[in-house]
Amino acid sequence: MKIDLSEMIWTIINFLLLMFLLKIFLYKPLLKFMDAQKSRIEEGLAKGEKALQAREENAKQLEENLQKSNSEARRILSEARAADERTKAGILNRANESAASIRSLASERIAGEEKAAAENVEKSLPELVSLLTFRLLGKAGHAG
Repeated sequence: MKIDLSEMIWTIINFLLLMFLLKIFLYKPLLKFMDAQKSRIEEGLAKGEKALQAREENAKQLEENLQKSNSEARRILSEARAADERTKAGILNRANESAASIRSLASERIAGEEKAAAENVEKSLPELVSLLTFRLLGKAGHAG
């Protein structure tokens, strides 16, 4: 087996030429593509991190707004209950005043009717006494 020096040199030149061509047409574009992918991935991760931070901030703000809304709702409910109690007390007071007024008017009317009845009885009393006396005497006169 004999090694031919010219064949070996041509093989080395072909190998170096192949390496040069691979470096230019394959390795550099591949590295460029991989660097571009790496930068896109890093950008995506940075955007994801920003989105996560924004989501956390939004969640905090939402929680704060919810707490404010809840406290506002409690305050409004408390004010509504207080207003309801005031309205209820006012209605009860007016109803009690109205009932007292009606009772007073009824008492005055009853007193007036009692007085009128008493006056009527007093006016009719002499007549009733004489009628009663006549009947009693009339019956007594017939018996004796």
